Amino acid sequence: MWKFTRRNDEGFTIIELLVVLTVIGILSGIAYVGLNQARSNSIQDSCKAAFQAVDLGVASYQTDHGGYMPGSITALEPNYVSQSTLESYSKNFSLKLGSFSVVNYSVSNGIATLTFANDYVLDIAKDEKLVVAGVSSSLDGTHVALNAVTTSGAGTAQVSFAVNSGDTSGIPAAGAYLNAISNPGDPFDIHVIDLAGHRIGTAPKACSSL
Repeated sequence: MWKFTRRNDEGFTIIELLVVLTVIGILSGIAYVGLNQARSNSIQDSCKAAFQAVDLGVASYQTDHGGYMPGSITALEPNYVSQSTLESYSKNFSLKLGSFSVVNYSVSNGIATLTFANDYVLDIAKDEKLVVAGVSSSLDGTHVALNAVTTSGAGTAQVSFAVNSGDTSGIPAAGAYLNAISNPGDPFDIHVIDLAGHRIGTAPKACSSL
């Protein structure tokens, strides 16, 4: 009786090679997705940690300054938030208070218009609450925006609100700022800024989108 045996030097068939390559491709894809997800989770966690540090820093600042808000995160350094803490997160994002330096203002027919500097893309909605500080004694306080403000980049922007004031125009002292409050009851906003300088949103919710 004849016996047929497979020769040891035949090697793999094309189908066997394709199956092996397919399996390797699937495993590589799973590993890649897992690594990306782990990196994303790490960035989100660090963002939330940074937000908590700034959040506590602002609260402490307000306690020491009669409830006033800091005009920027740099005003928190080094007593309330260490510079090294913020620098450690700057590789993937940065955090900024939703405050903008007021460069000048004018009042006409009971409507005040503030011109302020912005160093990142921002959106202020109509009817959003605004906190003004250091501009003038008659304008400082909480107001409601009469117009939406949308910027596409760094520069200056304007927002108006109703006032009962005899002021006409002027240039505020250094340190005057406008703070946009997105959520009723929140004393300030902390914005998450991506590496391109665009505002992703307001922390901590925006941290989940990194």
